[in-house]
Amino acid sequence: MRNSTAILPDHHPQRIGFAGTPEFAQDILVALVANGLRPELVLTAPDRPKGRGRKLLPTPVREFAASRGIPVLTPTSLNSPERVQEVATYALDLLVVVAYGLILPPTILNLPRLGCLNVHPSLLPRWRGAAPIERAIMAGDTRTGVCLMRMDEGLDTGPIFDSASLPIHEGCTGDDLRKALAELGAKRLLKVIVNLSNLQPQAQAGEGVTYANKITSADQQIDWSLDAHLVARHIHALNSSAPTYSCATPSAETLKVRFLKVDARPNPRGGTPGEVLESPAGRIYIACGTGCVSILEASVLRGAGRRLSARELTNGFPTVFRLGSIFIC
Repeated sequence: MRNSTAILPDHHPQRIGFAGTPEFAQDILVALVANGLRPELVLTAPDRPKGRGRKLLPTPVREFAASRGIPVLTPTSLNSPERVQEVATYALDLLVVVAYGLILPPTILNLPRLGCLNVHPSLLPRWRGAAPIERAIMAGDTRTGVCLMRMDEGLDTGPIFDSASLPIHEGCTGDDLRKALAELGAKRLLKVIVNLSNLQPQAQAGEGVTYANKITSADQQIDWSLDAHLVARHIHALNSSAPTYSCATPSAETLKVRFLKVDARPNPRGGTPGEVLESPAGRIYIACGTGCVSILEASVLRGAGRRLSARELTNGFPTVFRLGSIFIC
């Protein structure tokens, strides 16, 4: 594997660090390494309990970095002098930050010779904050993009080196958009790093500021009284990060169902919001406040909870998806 010095002249950043945690960050880290920009250090969140057994598992970024022998630190905070000194020993020229999850104090922001460069998946100043991909879909935005920003002490307020946009198509899911933005962000990041000494970042616009608040458990609950298109956008936005759910209440059992992909359509059959309607074979229609949604993919939180098609759902859980069942929050 080539070191970061392999493709960069002397006046460009030679010692690069990387800070990130989820799959979006992992995708960009993979692209950096594949293009000869192997970080000297990776910062990521500590291992987290996951699954039914609550087993501690590494973040996607840590898993990849460890597989490539890249030094990894997993601090719970970066505010202590000891942590700052630990990062300082790597003498970084540049720290690339992608969905890291921890606030970088000034002592860290000022450590790298060329500062900290953030890859943010929105067209700033729209959707500053923790969940820009999900909030853009939920809001019905038709375009989004990535911004390459010099980090300052504010929340995604730094000046921008480069940006690029792409459309959000009808039915686009959070997972679809994450992958597309990671690919776009990686390409623009490589370009910015190579040309960093020639770029002058521009201040963000003062108008159009919105905030992408962190996704909460309340966001995961489906409000079936809304229009079907709003329900569909909500389900699609969270399909990979924190899937929406609703509980079915047939007479036999009550189960939590995670909804992952749906299709909004008119509802000629009436019914109460959340009610399973008479549906064609191999389909499941659920009434909304206006219109209905056809379930394309969902998982039932019993057993493995794997992704199932509508036909698999009706065959495997006939009492849950029977005509007249009601899904509630």
